[in-house]
Amino acid sequence: MASIPSGINVMWPSTNGSIPTGWDRNTDFDDKFIKGTAAGVNPGVNGGAATHTHTASAHTHSTVAAHTHSGSSGGGSTGSGPSGTEFSHWRNKNHSHSLSLPSATASGPGGGTSNWSSQSNNPTFYRVIFIESDGSESGYPNDCLVFFNSATAPDNWTQHSSSVGRFFYGATANGNGGATGGGGSHNHPTSGTHLHSGNISNHNHGYSGNSGNASGATVTSNQGGGYTPGVEYQYHYHTPTAANDGASAVTAQSGATSGNDTYEPSYQKLHAIENNSGANQYTEGAIVLWDGLLSAIPDDFLLCDGTNDTPDMRGVFPKNTASGSSDLNATGGTAGHTHSAGAGHLHVATHSHTVTLPGNSTTSNSSHYPGNTDGHIVHNGHTHTASLSGSANTSSATEPISSSADSQPAFRTVAYLLTPEVVSGNALFFAGNF
Repeated sequence: MASIPSGINVMWPSTNGSIPTGWDRNTDFDDKFIKGTAAGVNPGVNGGAATHTHTASAHTHSTVAAHTHSGSSGGGSTGSGPSGTEFSHWRNKNHSHSLSLPSATASGPGGGTSNWSSQSNNPTFYRVIFIESDGSESGYPNDCLVFFNSATAPDNWTQHSSSVGRFFYGATANGNGGATGGGGSHNHPTSGTHLHSGNISNHNHGYSGNSGNASGATVTSNQGGGYTPGVEYQYHYHTPTAANDGASAVTAQSGATSGNDTYEPSYQKLHAIENNSGANQYTEGAIVLWDGLLSAIPDDFLLCDGTNDTPDMRGVFPKNTASGSSDLNATGGTAGHTHSAGAGHLHVATHSHTVTLPGNSTTSNSSHYPGNTDGHIVHNGHTHTASLSGSANTSSATEPISSSADSQPAFRTVAYLLTPEVVSGNALFFAGNF
């Protein structure tokens, strides 16, 4: 029986301590996926990364939405009323006015950028230990995994059920094979909050009309002659003006989450089979791994480049077929992927307006005091100043998310080799005979 050449690699799904005699752990593949080397390029090159992210272009919010403010003015100034036979002095008590500013729109903030959080590159995987022949054994070890380009497994080999539909991922340093994980479906939340370079511009609410009746205004009398002082409601009006507000910053906003995307790296499906013979077995047609020089490929082993009836595994990740191998040689996946932007978001713009109610002098609708049928009160001119605070949201905007240039998982390149047939203990070049 021909021996397995030194440097040939197969996959070991069990523990580090149970690696069979004649085979050594190839630590170059720890925490690495395997990918076929490009045409004419020697294998053994590392690439990819464990995670990926996407850049976010600046976005703007067009305007602050139409909004109103309401509140109450401060107390009014006091003053003296007329004096006469029936009374000596009147004064206006402090009072306030309820205010409501009409709707107004302000210009929006400038551009802002938020960063998208990173996510794993790992597709669904099955962990294995990659083991390398030292050239002393005559067959592939019992329980090892190799690839096969046929839906029908050879005698004493069966499809490896635990890795059906999965990619193969090197175990962690000194770790064991057998674990599963990963998944190609993911989204990206924005990481942290973001602000915008601009503020809310000055704007005016264009107040028209008047403030309405005084609220809580009373008139008292220092009346002589023993009459009880009168108390009455002071009806009078002011026409307010709304001053421009100062530029107001918008609050920070956390943004949204990107749309979901299902991602897998470029792959071709092969039948992953397991040696169940109970012993070493040299298996014609087994596809194994080589990470040495292309010029040093062992005699009679065929490079899987699409010639000599071999599958073309250059530049792709191997993926185990579905159960029953109905999708043998199926291809798919990409080197990069895109996401749609998430739901829109708003920013709150808290700001205030200074409102002045100019002086106004009106005649009140006075009640009459006993014995005084002509009594009336003049409401003295005075002003009110109020600062009305409120908030308005910016218009909604989404944060653009760009495609990633390369979101392949961490990998090491290999050459895939087809095991030749054996006649009388010698490996022969069989090409189309297989």
